[in-house]
Parts: sequence; C-alpha cells; structure tokens
Amino acid sequence: MQKKERNKDLSTKLDREKESGDVVKKNRREIGIYQLPACDYQLWETNEQFKHLHIELEAIESATNNFSGDNCIGRGGFGSVYKGELIYSWGQSMVAIKRLNRAFGQGDPEFWKETGLLTKESDVYSFGVVLFEVLCGRLCILNDNDKRPPLTRLVRQKRESHPLMSEIVSMLESALDFQVIEKRDQSKRTYGILSNLKFHFMRGGRQQFTLHELLGGSFTVFGRGGLITSFKAEILERLVVFVKWFTSTKIKAKLEFHAHMMLLGSLSHPNLLPYVCYYYDTSHMVLVTDFAINGSLANHLHDEQNPDESRLDWSTRLKIIQGVASGLGYLYHKFPHLSLPHGHLKSSNVLLDDAFNPFLTDYGFLPIIKKEYAQKLMVAYKSPEFSHHEQTTKKTDVWCLGTLILEIMTGWVPDYLEQDKGKKPEDMATWVNSIRREEWSQEVFDENMTWEKNSEIEMIDLLEIGLHCCKPDFERRWNMRKVIEKIQGLKESEED
Repeated sequence: MQKKERNKDLSTKLDREKESGDVVKKNRREIGIYQLPACDYQLWETNEQFKHLHIELEAIESATNNFSGDNCIGRGGFGSVYKGELIYSWGQSMVAIKRLNRAFGQGDPEFWKETGLLTKESDVYSFGVVLFEVLCGRLCILNDNDKRPPLTRLVRQKRESHPLMSEIVSMLESALDFQVIEKRDQSKRTYGILSNLKFHFMRGGRQQFTLHELLGGSFTVFGRGGLITSFKAEILERLVVFVKWFTSTKIKAKLEFHAHMMLLGSLSHPNLLPYVCYYYDTSHMVLVTDFAINGSLANHLHDEQNPDESRLDWSTRLKIIQGVASGLGYLYHKFPHLSLPHGHLKSSNVLLDDAFNPFLTDYGFLPIIKKEYAQKLMVAYKSPEFSHHEQTTKKTDVWCLGTLILEIMTGWVPDYLEQDKGKKPEDMATWVNSIRREEWSQEVFDENMTWEKNSEIEMIDLLEIGLHCCKPDFERRWNMRKVIEKIQGLKESEED
C-alpha cells in the first residue's frame, strides 16, 4: 500500500516538473543516460553527488553528433543506444545514451518511474535473460512474425525469488571448476588407456610402438575417402608411416577380422605396400603401412595446384602399370578363392616411391568390410556387371585395371575419384573407341605425357589392352592372366 502511494506521489511530481520543463525533452524525444544511478527521484533531486547528471539536451546532441548512425552502438526494444563523449567541468567522459522510441508507449513518467525503481535485482533479471539468449540461441525481443514465447517469460518475475549476483557468480565458477575437473579426469583416463594399447604387429623385425606413441606424433591428412581416412605420421625419431583409419561399424566381426589381417600381413611382393600392424576396438580400426615418399599416382596425374606433379612421361607410366599388373598377379595367386583379390583398385590406391616404383594399397579388404559398405564404397562395385546384374566375378578387378589404364593414358578423371568433374569409365571407353587409331596420338593421349616417336606403337597397344579390360560384357573381357601377359610383353619403344 505504501509503495502504491509513493509511486502515485512520484507520478504527480513528475507531471508537475514535466509542465515546468525540468525534464529533458525536445520534440517529444526522451533521452536516458546509462550513468543514472539506481535511486529514487528524491535522491536524484537533493543529493549533491548526482548534480553533474543534469545535462542539457544540446550537450547530448553534440556528443552523439546529433544521434548520428555512426555513433549508434545498438538497438533495443525501447529505442537505440548511442555512444558520446560528454564534457564536464572536471574533464571528459565517454557515456552510452539511449534515445527512447514513443512507439513503445514509454513516456516521461514511465521512464522516470522505471529508473527510480531499478534495483540490484534488476541486473540479476537482465542477466537471466542474457543467459537464456545464450542457451537458446535467439534474442529475447522477438519480431512480429516470431510466434515463439519471449524469453522474458522464462525468468522468474518476483524479486524475492531472484538470487544475489554474488551467488550467481559463485554458482558459475563452481560449474566451470567442475567442467575443468571433468576434462582433466577424462584426459587422465584417456592417457591411461592409450598408454597401454598395443598394436598387433604382422611382420617381424619392425620397430614397435603403441597407439599412444603414434597419436603423439605429427599427422598430415593424406587422403579422405568413404571407406578410409589416410594420414602421414612421423613418430619415434623420424619413423614415417602411413596410417589408415577405419570406423569399426564398417568392419566385420573381430575374430574373422584378426585372422584375415594376419593373413594380409604375411604377403610379400615388390609391388604391394606392406601392412605393418593394426589396432582394433569397438569404435575404430587403425592400420599402419610403410610410407611411399612420392605419394599417390592420382596426385601425379590430376593435381592442378602442382602441375609439375603430372609430368609423368611414357616410360614412367609404363613402368607403373607393369608394376600394378605384377602386384595383381600375386594377389590372384595368393587368393584364388576370392572373386575380388583387390576390389578397390584406383589411382589413389597406387603409391609411388622415390624411383616411381608402384605399390598397391587397400588390397584384400573385401573379406573384412561389411557388405553394405563394400557395395557403396569400393571401386569394384562400380563395374557394369554389378550396376546391371548385382554380381562381381574374377574379371571385375580386370575392369578396374582397364579403367586405370585409360586414366593413365588419357589423363581423364574417373567419376569415383571426383564426382564433380569426373567421367564414367564407360564414357571414357566409348570416347576412345569413337576416335580412329591413327588419331590417338593427337586426340587421346594425355597432353602432359611426353614420349618418343618410336614409342607410339607400344602406347597404342597399351590403350587397346585397356579397352579389352573395360568391355561391358564381362564374358567378353580378357581374364587377368592374359591381361598381365600382354602388359608385361610391352616395351618402352618399338626398338626395344
């Protein structure tokens, strides 16, 4: 009751002072200065320490450059806020000034009444609204088209239910300390686990390391595909390896996985990149292989940012494709029971050493990859026989090899390497067949490839081998043995 009478008396006094012109206004514009203290009107009028806050409107307009847009620092529900530098008898002071908008129904009495009733709990209320804005990701003041309830309804309205600001700060500090402790404990737990995790090494005589030591090295992303993410890692005094990271959801049961990986680790051929060790848990599978310093064949054929990378001459390309054929022959010999001894042959899975000797990688994965992921991600399942009849055969890897030959000889990018600008392998073969053999040198061969005139017969022969491998009808395709014999019979030049 006393509060209502006090507010009524204050409103009456404001009305009288408004008529006498004591309240700062001009052309029905009201100004609020953020230095106003949380006090009632009587204190404002009588206390000496607040007399400096009686400021002429002209001084405010001068400080804000007549409320220039350049001085506007924010817009709120009741008007815009401007920065300005006010000049006092003792010096200058930078202040923020709110210019109220009458469209929101806030006039002189309401403004002074609101200012006079502000308390420390008012800041607590405002802070609560800001917290909700941060957590909900939207402003407390909504536009007309937003039908969601305003955030101000979520904050307790009664002052007595508000905590003190010191209590809020204490609660936030406790929450932050708890988060830091949780992070530290999680880090300790992770460190402890990683320190004890060991790889399964598939080869003897290799320098051994733990998963923690591997993750403590320096990593560079080498390649990212749907099946595997590959990294170059430097660990343990300049030991450089390739790391292939699988998601375990794509891998078959642990028991058959271990058995097959140990079998892959026993393979040894000059054109297979050795699988050194692996780690398997319910979340990830990590495979470590030897490092090939010249990267992938795909980079040398298609890297537009480093054009010098693509300067592979004919003799180097022939050397690469003959090494690839030799590695495939070895896989076919070791896995006679598999329809796809490789299954994922493409130029990004052919790596090169310092002398450009080729190494096949990502071979023999089909038995350990779940069927749905294999069909979605592996190159063999892009073949015509699977696209049209949902089957793969011993000649499907032949199709992959034929596509690789066309890519090496023409410089075209298959669509499974780059969907945006790649070509379908069938379209590549159709295009090559549409051009007469005597025009292949000018029209078909990769313009970045150099060769001697007496090498063109051998180059044409290799391109024809590729076309035989890419026949859509797999029954009309050559088998792998015949393809390898034809490739190995090629020479660098006609004279050789």
